[in-house]
This record gives sequence, structure tokens and C-alpha cells, in this order.
Amino acid sequence: MLFPIPLTMPALVYMVCPNDDDADLKGMPLTSVHKEALAALKKEGYKRTRVEEDDLVLVGSATEVDLLSPDGKEKISLVFYTEDDSTVERETLVPESKAEATTRYGTLLKEKFPSIVLTCYEVNRKTYAAVQVELSEATPQRVVDALAETKKAIAFIEQNRGAATTPISTPTSPLEATLKDAKLSYTEIGNFYQLKYDFSDTKRKQTVYIRKTEESYNSLKVQEIFSICYDSKDTPSAELLQSVFQKRFAIGGLVLEAPSETQTNWRIRFRATITTSALPETLKEYLNLVSGTADNLEKELNPTQEDKL
Repeated sequence: MLFPIPLTMPALVYMVCPNDDDADLKGMPLTSVHKEALAALKKEGYKRTRVEEDDLVLVGSATEVDLLSPDGKEKISLVFYTEDDSTVERETLVPESKAEATTRYGTLLKEKFPSIVLTCYEVNRKTYAAVQVELSEATPQRVVDALAETKKAIAFIEQNRGAATTPISTPTSPLEATLKDAKLSYTEIGNFYQLKYDFSDTKRKQTVYIRKTEESYNSLKVQEIFSICYDSKDTPSAELLQSVFQKRFAIGGLVLEAPSETQTNWRIRFRATITTSALPETLKEYLNLVSGTADNLEKELNPTQEDKL
């Protein structure tokens, strides 16, 4: 007696890949040069990560390999193209915005690591700086050297990270970076930086200016710091000029300015020059010297007028 054969679902066949580090290389479009490079990296202690069952990912005409550094702490991306060329990439988290990071690290890396290509991008409100080395031939030694170069570049970026709240900009004068380092409050007015000083003991005020342009004396480069101590439409008397210009100063001196097309008053200002390479503490001392000296001269030259400079 024949019994009807019941309908059955087609069998599902699962293939379990053996635990073979090179099993996933057999069907991938890698050249012999690429495979030699991977073998060399394996000897160096680099390991392919197992994010998925097969960590070699086809991206267009390229094959991407995710590597783990020998110490197991760093993820590296290695891309092999259809020819024998490749790209080595590392990335690190930085506190700046994308635009700020590009400006800061692009400038820092330009001379020290000329072979590095920098890319900054944002994901989930976080900024990453990625460094790349592109190789026209992915020989084992070149790939190993490129990995070492990217590692140095990332370490350099991490040593020079900026603060998240610090705006990154190219200084317009040599002393601007020093002003920032000294944490001094200033405003920009045309070709000058302006700083306001309050003297708690006398309740007086004084404004100091730093000229943005620099002057050169042979190899010495300086910028001018000055403060006005006389500003009036009245021509200063001969007696006043003789009295004030006979004064001698350990640092700095006086300048008389006559009215001109851009300036309607007579002015006397106390000035000093400071090297563009001055340290923050030295800059502070010069600013205190100029502001204090100019304020004392203002009291002497304008005894009957209120504090207005």
C-alpha cells in the first residue's frame, strides 16, 4: 500500500567556517602583494578584528581590513584597492569642533609629517581626527612603515590637543598667542590689541595698546606696547615738554605726536618694545610697566584734569 509522501520544507544548510585566520582571504580580491603585507603584519603582532564573521569588507573596488595593534589597544583601518596600492588609517577623539580640529592639527602636522593626510569628521557630536598614509605599492615594509608613521602622528595630535572651549585661529601677530597663554583679557581695535588696567590702590584706570605689526632690528623682532599720557587739542608748552622729555627711563621712552589728518589732538605716549618671542610672564611685566608709568605721567602732565586715559 502506497502512502502519500507528506510535503516537507526544504532543508536549511548552515556552514560553519573553521577557525582559520586565513580562511576569509581565499575568496577575496586581494593581490599577492596584499597577502604578503597581511602576513608581515601578522608577524609584527597585528591582529584582524572579528567584528563580523568575516572582517574583510568589500567597499566598491576596495577591500577593507580592520586591524588591532600588537598591544590590543588601538584599531587601525587598512584598505587594499584593486591594484597593489593601499591606505593606512588611524583615528583619535579630539575636543574641538570639526573646523577647529582641521585648522589646529592640519597646521601642526604639515611640516612634521608631510606624508600624512588629515581628515576630521563629527559623529554623534564627537569629533575625530583621522590620519592616513596612501601607498602606491603595498609592499610589506611600506605598510609596516606607514603604520609606524600614523602611530607617531596620532601620538603627536594627542600631545597637542586643544581645549574644547578654546577657539582655534591663526594669530594675526606674533604676540597674540602669548596674550592667550597669559590669559589676559583684550579686544582688537584695527591694528592694535587693547587692554584695560584698573589700579586698586589709586582707583585710577589706564588703557594699554599692543601694535600688531612687528619691527625688525637685524635678527631681533619686536612689537610696540604703549599708553597715552597726554591727549589734548592744546599744544603742550615748551616748559612742559622740556620737563617731561628730560626724564630718563630704565625701559621705554616718550614719543610726541602732532595733530594730523587721522589725529586731531596733540599726544604724548609712553612706549616700550618687547621681543615677539617673549614668554607670557614677561609680557605681563611689560604691560604693567607701561600702564603704571603712563598713568603716573598722566597725573603729572594733567594735574587739574580727571583720569581719562
